[in-house]
Amino acid sequence: MLFSHTMRHRGRLPGIGIPLAIVLWTALVFTRALTCDYIHLDDSAYVFNNPDLQRGMSLDGLRWAMTTFHAGMWIPLTWLSLMFDRMLFGDAAWGYHLTNVLMHAVNAVLLYRLLRQMTGWQWRAALAAALFALHPLRVESVVWITERKDVLSMLLGLLAMSSYVSYARAPTWRKHVLTTLFFVLGLMAKPMLVMLPVMFIVLDFWPLRRWSNPTTARHGRWLYDSLREKGLWLAISLLVSGITVRAQTGENYHWDSPMSLRLTSAVVAYVHYLGITLWPRNLAVLYPRPVSWPAWEVGLCLLMLLIITGVCVAGRRRWPWLLAGWLWYLGAMAPMIGIIQSGRQYMADRFTYLPGIGLLLMLVGSLPMGPLSMSASRRAGAVAAVVLIALSLSTVHQIGYWRDAETASRRALAVTPGDWRLHVERARVLIDLGRDTEAVGLLRRAIDLHPRQSIDTIEQLGLACYRLRDEHQALDCFRQVAAAMPNDTQRQLRAGVLARGLGEYQTALTCLRRSVTLAPRSRRAWWELGLTLKAVDRPAEAADALREVLRLQPEDPDATRALAELAATTRPATDNP
Repeated sequence: MLFSHTMRHRGRLPGIGIPLAIVLWTALVFTRALTCDYIHLDDSAYVFNNPDLQRGMSLDGLRWAMTTFHAGMWIPLTWLSLMFDRMLFGDAAWGYHLTNVLMHAVNAVLLYRLLRQMTGWQWRAALAAALFALHPLRVESVVWITERKDVLSMLLGLLAMSSYVSYARAPTWRKHVLTTLFFVLGLMAKPMLVMLPVMFIVLDFWPLRRWSNPTTARHGRWLYDSLREKGLWLAISLLVSGITVRAQTGENYHWDSPMSLRLTSAVVAYVHYLGITLWPRNLAVLYPRPVSWPAWEVGLCLLMLLIITGVCVAGRRRWPWLLAGWLWYLGAMAPMIGIIQSGRQYMADRFTYLPGIGLLLMLVGSLPMGPLSMSASRRAGAVAAVVLIALSLSTVHQIGYWRDAETASRRALAVTPGDWRLHVERARVLIDLGRDTEAVGLLRRAIDLHPRQSIDTIEQLGLACYRLRDEHQALDCFRQVAAAMPNDTQRQLRAGVLARGLGEYQTALTCLRRSVTLAPRSRRAWWELGLTLKAVDRPAEAADALREVLRLQPEDPDATRALAELAATTRPATDNP
């Protein structure tokens, strides 16, 4: 009886010990994240400069979260999660980081349980979950507060998959409803789960093997039956995809990129993701998309993808986990691969959060199946421990690059020193920190690397030069901006005012006349035009401009005084025509 009692407890230990070990190891590795600050890239728009979020949990906040396309996405559950953190932690960045770390640890345990549920694996599932949790590619999704949407949507996506596996093995309407609920909530956290119904079909192939089960696959009609079964989920995915496309209409979404560039970038990115998964070095917050790719690189990457796909298809009966994992990777990555281009990157570490699980399936499924001898088991355990420790140390080191915006931008520039866009990105961070001298150097370097700069870059250079009292360089930049944006009142006004201050009156008059044409009810535009006309000794026109000021703002003391001065200086001339 004592022996029986002892064995029962030994049998329970892996069920408790493995998840506990995963949670503790993950928490230990990511503890450093609690020392990190906000990253200005998107944390400003998402958290500390978001007035709707700053109000915290409320009915108005709920209404805003459910209806807003703020930051170019419809993610109401993520907004509510951040509001809840705001209520608990205020502006303290460590509180948001703590929630992300805890969610990530929970996701690792859910992955372990899902793999056990689907395959019956124990130590393989534990290894896959640990590799997922501790890999340096996870840092961006966990340590970047903005990516709350990653960890939250993954949590709900894993619950949806677990519910689906249970449904697939014993279908009931309750399980279908539960799967749908988790799926919808996951989409409300981040729309990266739109491919989940397709991944359900992959799971039907392996490990569920519903396609080869005569009770669920009738004479080649398995695909029709599978699509019909998942019709509701596919419809939801299409709906959310439409909402996402509608939301992504801001300036950060480049719909005008040539389709040829998007397709070649997708081919290259699929292979590059494999590379940084196997050898995670030179990771950075931003991997800018080049203007074009060398034909040899695109061809080589395409050949590699075709070879891997061919091997997986050919070995689908003997090694079904290879095809299932590969299709998981390709399918889950599809919404983020850049066919519909958002942002300036062609790839990002955070995009591997869900697709990377497919590669783990391929890896752990290919480990030796049979029982190992004691010595072989020890060697395998030692190798696994060395790999996990190495990944952990690399992850801790990678977290250090996310300490703050200055550190993250410096790291990105160090990884890709020849990219002009990273010079601009770092310059913006330094401008926010008041380090204008360094920012000017970076912006000028960006222009040297890519002379056909965007107007925004030229404007940033002008503003920085102005703060450094290099007013002639600032005016040159503002003049270019005004010429490129002739219908922007504020930019015309700014260029005109600076030009007048430097004595370039013709430029000043051109810009200020344009500004009053664009905004005839702008008190400041008429006032600045009046002062400029007065400075070039055109009293009649100056008086007309100042009267417009008084018409817009009666009894304006400055305009009244300026008109009186004009009258005093021009009276002798009017008395003696």
